Amino acid sequence: MVHARYSFGYFGAPVPALLTALTGLGYGILNAIVAGETLQAVSPHGSMSATVGIVIVTVMALAVSFCGIRVLNVLDMVFWLPVLISFAILAGEAKTGPEGLHVLPQEPRPTARNVLGLGSLLSGFYVSYASMSSDISMYYHRDRSSWLLFVISWIALLFSAPPILMLGAAFATSSQRVPAWNDAVSNNPSPGPLINLVLSTHLGNFGKFLTVLIALSAASNMMTSFYSIGLCFQTALPPLRILPRFLFPIAATAIVLPLAIVGQTSFYSTLSNFLSVIGYWSALYVGVVIADFVIIRRCRMSSYDVSIWNDWRQLPPGIAAMTSCVLSLGLVVPFMAGAYILVGLLVVGLMWQQVPAMFGLIFSSALGLDSVYGGILGAAVAWGVRRAVYSTEIGTGSGAQASAAAHVSHPVKQGLAQAFSAYVDTLFVCTMTGLVILSTNSFNVLGTGEGPPIVEHLPGVEEGPAWVQIGIDVVLPSFGPSFVAVAVFLFAFTTLLSFAFYAETNLAYLIPNKKAQRICIAAARLLLAASMVIGSVQTSAFVWSLADFGVGLYTWVNILALVLLSPVAIRLLKDYDRQRRAGQDPVLDPAAIGVRNAHLWEQIHAAYERTGDVDEAMDHVADTAPDTRAITVVPRREG
Repeated sequence: MVHARYSFGYFGAPVPALLTALTGLGYGILNAIVAGETLQAVSPHGSMSATVGIVIVTVMALAVSFCGIRVLNVLDMVFWLPVLISFAILAGEAKTGPEGLHVLPQEPRPTARNVLGLGSLLSGFYVSYASMSSDISMYYHRDRSSWLLFVISWIALLFSAPPILMLGAAFATSSQRVPAWNDAVSNNPSPGPLINLVLSTHLGNFGKFLTVLIALSAASNMMTSFYSIGLCFQTALPPLRILPRFLFPIAATAIVLPLAIVGQTSFYSTLSNFLSVIGYWSALYVGVVIADFVIIRRCRMSSYDVSIWNDWRQLPPGIAAMTSCVLSLGLVVPFMAGAYILVGLLVVGLMWQQVPAMFGLIFSSALGLDSVYGGILGAAVAWGVRRAVYSTEIGTGSGAQASAAAHVSHPVKQGLAQAFSAYVDTLFVCTMTGLVILSTNSFNVLGTGEGPPIVEHLPGVEEGPAWVQIGIDVVLPSFGPSFVAVAVFLFAFTTLLSFAFYAETNLAYLIPNKKAQRICIAAARLLLAASMVIGSVQTSAFVWSLADFGVGLYTWVNILALVLLSPVAIRLLKDYDRQRRAGQDPVLDPAAIGVRNAHLWEQIHAAYERTGDVDEAMDHVADTAPDTRAITVVPRREG
């Protein structure tokens, strides 16, 4: 992880170093669970518990990690061959056909969760090695060709993990139709019992021996992770370099062992959640390193001066790297929104025959003219109002902070842009979502009580993103789940960023004292993080009810504020129109229209009077204006 200093800077590198250490800990937990439960399956009648197996494997990994990187490399060079032979025998013993590995005649429709989970698992498995590889590759001989080392490493990854992953996927799908395999998987979430069943059915004790070898292969992965964790912590926190390196594997073992014991009952959920998170941050890390190497350093290896690796004065500050990590996904959202609209238009265009009947259904059901939906008119209106308010934020006041942060010379400029965004949200994104669902009949109609649905086109499918992905999948097979998964992730990510910004700006306004500000903002960040965790494990009905309560609570307050501010807004709009008709780039002069206490706008207008250039005036005020994080009340001026 020392290499990260050249991209993230001396003070920024601790972030990916700590995340890499957590990645190693996560892999250690997963490997310990798999190995422990595999050893349990091998024991006679399951006499040895999985907990004992986890302890055995973890202690073995700890003992070998004390030996250093050279011993680890020797073990890796020797151990891979018997493990490969074991998996080859496993595939052979499984055979093919109805009682072995086979393709299901009817595969269930994939969901966005399935696609995103699988993609995160695969990407997280591979990409996470990027941050760890430098800890191992530093021991390569300097006289070896860098291209040769790259090709060898790439081939090793290509021909090692993918066959095993495909074999695992084949077992997972085939086990649904093989009763014995299904029983092994159902009784234990780990693949260990299934591996032992296949190998020991005809091979007896030799099969059990091969199962043990496969279990110990997980322990070999833990050895490397434990070694890398120590390097990561020493890179992230340089004062820790005075500590003996063997203390770090001990600390890692103390973390991995209890968490693996606790997490053994929920292996697959632990795996998917962990690798999803790992895949996201690892992709950001790889993106920064590649961008730095290709764009900034022009692919010149000589630009990495090894003599300055520990000199913070000569290393980059890392601001660009950290900022790009935070904002990169956010910048994708506008393009994703456009793509979402285009896909929706494509679906509706291909289903054009349904458009007249679809609009007829909308108006007849909305007005209560359709006897099927007439009884739920009131509930439909209430539901529509709640969702419309939440989707557009018009009049609720939740987007005022973001609008106020815009770099404009007249507030009406941003006001018009914000008003147009409501049309994009409602008339394009939301309406397109509804058209996709209705044109493909990918929806259910729920009654007002606990009775059965009034209309049920998708039995057992809960309302939400699944309706959209099924609608897209009708027209574009196999495209809907992955597209909706990516879109929902990006929309949700940037929404969380905006909520964090709203919270912090509100606190900065309410609490002028900077010390108290920092404390309250830190507490708000913790509460926001806690709300994400709590919301992710609650039902959608509870989350929506809580959201409706919060939105309704502050909407009434903001509606009153909008009514009181409407005269000022009208004066601002008239002033903007006057300047536009005169062929000017509008610049607000608060005094000219009777707006008081607009201190920042007064500064902008004064700078414009001096320079005569709008852009120069805006840049001058942006550089010289006081810190506005702690907003103070400007005294009312007389006259």
